[in-house]
Amino acid sequence: FIKYFFKQARIIPILYGCENYKNITKLIEKYWHDEKTAFIISSDLSHFYPEREACKLDRYTAQMIETGNIQNFDSEQACGAVGICGITNFAALNGFTLIRAGLTNSAARTGDSSRVVGYGSWFLCEGTFADYIKAFYSDYVIDICKKSIMSGLQIGDFEINTYPCAFEEACATFVTLEIKGELRGCIGSVIPYRSLMKDLMENAHSAAFKDLRFEPLSQEEFDNLSIKVSILSQPERIIFESEDELLNKITPYKDGIIIRDGNFQAVYLPSVWAQLPDKQDFMRSLKLKAGMSEDYFSETFQAFKFKAVEITQ
Repeated sequence: FIKYFFKQARIIPILYGCENYKNITKLIEKYWHDEKTAFIISSDLSHFYPEREACKLDRYTAQMIETGNIQNFDSEQACGAVGICGITNFAALNGFTLIRAGLTNSAARTGDSSRVVGYGSWFLCEGTFADYIKAFYSDYVIDICKKSIMSGLQIGDFEINTYPCAFEEACATFVTLEIKGELRGCIGSVIPYRSLMKDLMENAHSAAFKDLRFEPLSQEEFDNLSIKVSILSQPERIIFESEDELLNKITPYKDGIIIRDGNFQAVYLPSVWAQLPDKQDFMRSLKLKAGMSEDYFSETFQAFKFKAVEITQ
């Protein structure tokens, strides 16, 4: 395959067996800045499970690769686990993301689903998953939201088979709707638990028709609708012993914040800093949104921060 496209390329096989994956990371780092050198990590995914079981395991493996969470990754998931962990670790340490280009198995070609071999492909991209989506697929993001709302209004059909494979990756989003600069609905997810495609579809539909602060969107309003999507990073827990320490670990205008204690929970996107630039005012307002008093604090009070990339219509 390589020789077909790059006839003058020299191919240097690297056999690593049960080597520590961190040594693979070091090898990649050593030659990474040589523009004449490229790395290809070759591996199957699951081996010889029934298709349904294989798909479940391969999706789990894909999520580990895409989030960089490679703890407990083993050769049952992929025979080239060491190489996969090596490149995934490299990505995490150097500000890269592995973007999904495909996920399938041998049944797609043979038709035999009794015992399948899983296959996947990813490519390395500088920055975060959200940065990649904004740079290359902003129009797709807005299009998915618009079509989901149009489907709810029964003025269009939704076809999902024409979107890039990256939209199958798990991702959390917020969809904000405005009409002439005024809020018309806002619904989102804070934890990535379903595909970007599904999350956009559901949140756009819910923002239009299920935000209890507003009446369901009408067809007459649709033409004046403005859509804004925030793609969230994985929330990071903030460790603190006092509210002052918590506030010191928050960066205004960059951090979105989730607070939680028992049944109380609320979230503010980074965009809220424009209305509440003071840290104390921001936190007090967030507590009130969660149903707490503005000076509430306890030993079980938790806070998480995240980043958000905005895509606007």
